[in-house]
Amino acid sequence: MVTFDEVFALAVEIGESSDFLPQAGDDLEAIYARLVNKREWIQAYQSAAAPLFSALSAEGIRIRRMADIRFLDIPEAIPVLIRWLPRVTQEDLKRDIISTLGDRRYFPQSKQALIDEFYRIDPKDDPGDNSVRFLISNVLARNAKAADIELMMTLAEDPRNGSARTSPIQALGRYKAKRALTVPLLMVLLDDDRDYVWAYAAVALGLLRVSEARDKIAERLKAEDHPDWIIDLKKALKRIDEAASKEV
Repeated sequence: MVTFDEVFALAVEIGESSDFLPQAGDDLEAIYARLVNKREWIQAYQSAAAPLFSALSAEGIRIRRMADIRFLDIPEAIPVLIRWLPRVTQEDLKRDIISTLGDRRYFPQSKQALIDEFYRIDPKDDPGDNSVRFLISNVLARNAKAADIELMMTLAEDPRNGSARTSPIQALGRYKAKRALTVPLLMVLLDDDRDYVWAYAAVALGLLRVSEARDKIAERLKAEDHPDWIIDLKKALKRIDEAASKEV
């Protein structure tokens, strides 16, 4: 059985916020187990980050944490991060690198490296809504321009990409001038029940005011019971109806 002093000492050791320091009457065993797991995570992260930080230091870039690159705006760190992106295996460190490379200030320089990393990772090794590939696709979609439509379509249409398809699908709804390219694909995706792909397609079609999608979206709405999606589908139908009324 652990004592209060042992739990408190471990919390201080790993720099736990004062709001989360143990209090009298807390479940000390549960808190201690959580703190041990957090210490192990910190040690794994620091061990993985040490050679990267050494490489940055060799370039005259001295930081204490990854967030410093964005906070202090250190663009000269980006080539180093690009080189290290495929080497890093510790997932949280890799996520921090991707988030930094995805900053709008650095994205033009790092875009191709992010695309290469997306395709380098085997989807079977990186499944789920919180995958590294999901984060990369989100970064790519968030920064996408009209010239990136074909990339967004390629990411969106491949079922092997799983939930990493959803952000690119949303991006397809942003560019009305490209609707001749995107609408046929979005109409197909409206029938795709995997990873709620159909719902993201419905939202994109609503943004594009595609009247041909109205009946199918309305049909989907009748069967939907998730409150957030109900709201989004109703918005899509409203946009389509408002556009149709203006044409009359």
